[in-house]
Amino acid sequence: AHLCTFGTASHRAYFPPVRVRCASEMETVKPENDAAEPPPEEVFTFPEMREAVERAGEEAMEDILAGRVYTADKAAKWAQQIGEATVESLRTMNGNFKWVASCTLLQRVGAGVHLSSSSYWDAKRDGSAVLRWENETIMCILLVFAISL
Repeated sequence: AHLCTFGTASHRAYFPPVRVRCASEMETVKPENDAAEPPPEEVFTFPEMREAVERAGEEAMEDILAGRVYTADKAAKWAQQIGEATVESLRTMNGNFKWVASCTLLQRVGAGVHLSSSSYWDAKRDGSAVLRWENETIMCILLVFAISL
């Protein structure tokens, strides 16, 4: 029998494909590993979501900034689009958190930049991620905060 990939594209973003034997009729198939991670909508702590958060932010930055040259009059719009795309992706993925994204775009001219954030939250359930994307003319820094409900 040949092998087929099981799962949708959205599932593959969070879990590696599960290989199952194809059959002419539908059959119930369990993942090979019984200790598989729960689906994202069943996750209630940020450490379990960190990789998905990083993927969502990286995809938003790449989708919006790839191939672009820094333009001051478009930077604010791009930053807003990145933040909105990241929050929307995470919100639809997991409604167990309040999501906040802060995006900073800089023209790469050799200047330094320092960012800081402080929070008071449940360190076991809440969290944040800092992501950076660059090309020859743009530096993007995306801060994503997850506050559990």
